[in-house]
This record gives sequence, structure tokens and C-alpha cells, in this order.
Amino acid sequence: MADELNLEEVVAIAPEELTEEHTTFLKENVDDLSDEQKTTFKDVLEAKEEEEEVKPEYRFAKKDEEKEEEQEDDEIDPEDKKTISKVVDKELKDVRKQLGEQQQATRNIQDQSEVDSFIASKPEAKTYRNKMLTYMKADHYNALPAHAIYKIVAGDDLEKLGAERERQAVEKANATQTDGSSVRPTGSGGKDWSKASSADIAAKKAEIYGQQI
Repeated sequence: MADELNLEEVVAIAPEELTEEHTTFLKENVDDLSDEQKTTFKDVLEAKEEEEEVKPEYRFAKKDEEKEEEQEDDEIDPEDKKTISKVVDKELKDVRKQLGEQQQATRNIQDQSEVDSFIASKPEAKTYRNKMLTYMKADHYNALPAHAIYKIVAGDDLEKLGAERERQAVEKANATQTDGSSVRPTGSGGKDWSKASSADIAAKKAEIYGQQI
């Protein structure tokens, strides 16, 4: 056993005569060796243990196995192959249909959850719920998120709403002016909109839109 060995006895053995047990013992006690001893047993101490060959597992058939299967298929008579394919397709038809229905049902649940979550954060979108769900099933729209679908289905109404809010913003800005285009003083020192730049008016509109959206 390694714990019964004596360091002085082991270093007295020639390197080529060391057993595996001696080598392991030297590696475990390398700090106790002198520089001269480390040099003497350098090859032994630095020798690497052979690693066990690792054989990975595959989830799919390896290429050579696939080729082997293809070769086996080539040995089947073309007419037999055709008949087998028809039988398999017929047997799997109902299964494929059932899987398709299950996938669609799962997708419908996901769509409803996403739309309802969006409506919870934007209640005014509730009137467009059914229309949004219909669009989300269409091939050209089913990859879009709920907020994008909402802008599509409510596009015309949003434009009208935007125009109405712009009109209200202008009226509100004009309400701060008198007929003589002078600003009515306010207790809080209101802005002089008669001297406001177009950029200031645009910023005010944006502020109003943000408060009402």
C-alpha cells in the first residue's frame, strides 16, 4: 500500500524499476523531494496517465449508419417501396391530423393568452380582441406580436383618434391666447404660446398624446 512506503526507500530505486505504486507515491510526495531527486525522477513525475477512450452517445444516427440504412433501402424493390409508402401514409393520416389539431389548439391558447395580456395593459384594445385573434391565425401575420397586430387592425381608428387629439391640442394652445394674441396671465406663470416655436407646439402635442394614450 502507498501509505506503507518510505520516501527514502523509494527514491533509492532506479526510475526504470519503479512500480506504478512507487510512481503514485512519488507524485503524492513531490513537495518533499529535493531538486536533485526531482530531476532524477522528472520523467516519472511528468508522465501522464493514459486517458480512457470516450465514446459519445448520439441522439441521431451517425452518417455512416445513415448511409448503411440508405443502402438497405436501395435493395428494396421500387414497386414494393411505393406500396409500403402508401400503406404507411394511410395509417398515419389520422395520427397526423390529430397532431395538427393538437398543435393548433395549443397555438390558439398561446395567442389568446398573449392578446389578453396586451389588453390588460391597454384596455381600449378590448374591442379589437376577436379581430386580433383572427389576424394572428393568418399565415402572413402569425409571427407578429400582439402590439403589432393591434396597430394593424386598429390602424384607421388610431389615425382618426390622432387627428382628433391634434385638434384638441391646437384648441388648448389657442385657449391660452386672447383675441389680441397676447397671453392671458396665470398664477403659475403659463407659457406664452403666442411666441412659442413650432418645435415647442409639437412637443406640447406629443405631451398631450402621451397623457391620453
